[in-house]
Amino acid sequence: MSLANVSVIHPGKTDKTESFSEEKLINSISNACYSIGFSEGLVVDIASRVVENVAKWLTDKEEVTNQDLHRKTGEYLEVLSPEAAYIYKNKDTII
Repeated sequence: MSLANVSVIHPGKTDKTESFSEEKLINSISNACYSIGFSEGLVVDIASRVVENVAKWLTDKEEVTNQDLHRKTGEYLEVLSPEAAYIYKNKDTII
């Protein structure tokens, strides 16, 4: 199954659904890594490794919620950088 065929559901008032975007995921992970001062090379390495693991997790799924996607991404990121994972998991929270 192509990852572009995985639907990401945003539960809530609108129940918006969109196709999974590897680019959006890479940008979110990269932003968290850059915010703690990682070099570009390290950011690219971490983002690609996390996205690879998320892609493996998504292979047998047709749809996921954005919360599940966010949670799994955070779990994989935590292994590589607990600091970046904290920023990623709390990006919508004032810290």
